Amino acid sequence: MENYVLPQIVLKFKWMDIRCPYDLLGVFIEDTQLLRTFCGNQAPADFPVPSNRAKLVFYSNPADRGGGFAFEYTSDAVVAQPPTQRPTQPPTQPPTQRPTQSPTQPPVGVGR
Repeated sequence: MENYVLPQIVLKFKWMDIRCPYDLLGVFIEDTQLLRTFCGNQAPADFPVPSNRAKLVFYSNPADRGGGFAFEYTSDAVVAQPPTQRPTQPPTQPPTQRPTQSPTQPPVGVGR
């Protein structure tokens, strides 16, 4: 079975001072899919983005000002096994197993 190589970006925050709940940093892929939001005064752990593109949007208001944030990023490739594929053709022979209950009897636990 052949493996897939999937691109990913890893965000590595150096520091963060984003005032919750009025300011936040949003990480998106495909421009509209929000992966996660960040705020607070602790740099989060490295954050993998399962894509080769990411959009970071910083939302803020003028009420309370924090220091902002700083980050670096790396671009890696992750090796993964392909998903299990289902057969595209129906079976050519009927199933060999017979039902364990008679069709005239209700299933166990039904109607009792």
